[in-house]
Amino acid sequence: MDENKQENQPVKKEKRKLPWGYLLLAVLPCISFFVFPAFSLYYKNTGDFAFGASTIITYALTGCAAVFIILSVIAFLLPQKKGLWIFSSLTFSAGFGLYIQYNFLNPKVGTLDGTMIDWSAYTKNGVISLAFWLVCIIVPLVLTLKWKEKCLTVLKLLSVCVAGIEVATVVTLMLTTPKATQSAFSVTNANRLNVSDENIVVFVLDTVDEELFRQLRADGNPEVSDEALTDFISFNNCISGGSPTLFGLPILLTGQQYEETKETDGDYLAEVYNPYLADAFGNCALYQDLHDNGYQIGIYTDAMYLQGCPEDLLDNLGYGQWSISNKTGFAKTLYKFCAFLTFPQQLKQYFWGYTAEFNQWMTLKKYDGSVYNWSTGNDVSYYKELTQDGLNYTQGEKNFRFYHFTGAHSYDLNENMQFEKNSTPTRQTRGEFMMVETYIQQLKDLGVYDNTTIVITADHGDRHDQVYAQPTVLIKPRNYHGAFSENNAPIQFMQFPATLASEFLSDYSSYGPGYFDIQQNTEIDRTQIVHRPLLENGDVIHGYNPTKSAIEFIFHGNANDNNFDLVDKAAN
Repeated sequence: MDENKQENQPVKKEKRKLPWGYLLLAVLPCISFFVFPAFSLYYKNTGDFAFGASTIITYALTGCAAVFIILSVIAFLLPQKKGLWIFSSLTFSAGFGLYIQYNFLNPKVGTLDGTMIDWSAYTKNGVISLAFWLVCIIVPLVLTLKWKEKCLTVLKLLSVCVAGIEVATVVTLMLTTPKATQSAFSVTNANRLNVSDENIVVFVLDTVDEELFRQLRADGNPEVSDEALTDFISFNNCISGGSPTLFGLPILLTGQQYEETKETDGDYLAEVYNPYLADAFGNCALYQDLHDNGYQIGIYTDAMYLQGCPEDLLDNLGYGQWSISNKTGFAKTLYKFCAFLTFPQQLKQYFWGYTAEFNQWMTLKKYDGSVYNWSTGNDVSYYKELTQDGLNYTQGEKNFRFYHFTGAHSYDLNENMQFEKNSTPTRQTRGEFMMVETYIQQLKDLGVYDNTTIVITADHGDRHDQVYAQPTVLIKPRNYHGAFSENNAPIQFMQFPATLASEFLSDYSSYGPGYFDIQQNTEIDRTQIVHRPLLENGDVIHGYNPTKSAIEFIFHGNANDNNFDLVDKAAN
């Protein structure tokens, strides 16, 4: 009887144990994707951003918390045993793989400054990356299914250790990275289409190399045809004097070359770069002379290149605190870079970008107008305003306008200045020249073309053994008419302020010679100063002094021969 009662008694359902230990695994992919790469990117490129580290914290932790919650909910809903074991193993593999990919498997692709990456050059890296990820996924999964709890215990321990290393690294970066000097002003787009009876207009199309320009002409593109460039003189033998933009653009603005003897441990040169700019602007009389001769001055480039400029002479500077104008856009850009840094090699090309993209989501508090940001978006905005509203003519004034556009630096615009994913630098450059051509036509329509000096140039060349030395240089002097022609005088950007001064001063001798004063068919040695990390990332040129912030090269003869030697050799 008692036995029958025992048999009929309902079996108590065993209470399901919640997988709290899984949380130790979930933390690894969250930190490996959102926290570690985000802060590493920021602290290694502080000079590129208009915002502080506190801005990154909000978005990094938000993404981290959201994914952590999602992973945890999935784990708690999965049935115990095999389903949870597999999910736990894959969670660890994802976090560990992201960490290893970023720290040990990423090739040196160059600085993320918009220069197009030749992905075909990294086939070997792709094979290694793919092999690692397969092993990283398969091995923990097989071991987990075979030894279950023992293996999961080891994975949890490894997860905590790796996450701890990442957090410690971020804290170290926070404590040791010199704080970037945020400019007291910002560059706005105010007055950017202003013209008058006398104008000097400089178009800097970033990275448009002389070789690219010649190829565009050889291919018969109408934007660079003889007809489109009537009245322009092409200086086809220029060595910029500095690269990348960090060194090239300030020479255009001031005529003063950076000193390669500076030493710094950081990739960003805050402690030596800003004093260089202040000294360079202080020694450049161009803007005071422009002002004294009645010119309204507008320079449209990143504020980091204007530190120490004569602020009171520029009419497009704004003051105030920065804020994010589009939080969704900023978050997408941040997470895109996190993916680029941590995803397998085969996927990186779909998440490629340049650090200046962040700044397009920034604006000034309590400022209704638009702010300048170096991006293709800014170029499209400029072209749209140019075509819809046109140039803003004011009688009886003089204007100096200096525009820094993306040029050939990226490839998400086509020849019609429209966004097009997977475009090419060639098509984008055609679009930029078309934009300049539209500007010139409007000058003609307003009747002020003849009395306008126009320069189309770049801030440095494209890759030639990683020194970016030979930019395109095209000049239409004021009141000059003639067929498109070429000049092979050996010039450098150090003579650019003198070239501009010669257009509005009867006596510019204090500036030294300008481009038109240099004799053709002569050969002289010229120097090119290159930011050290550019060489480290390119991994092409070796033997330079690694303690220097910049490395010096000397070019012999015609720039087109690309014949140069390293000057600043490493000490034996």
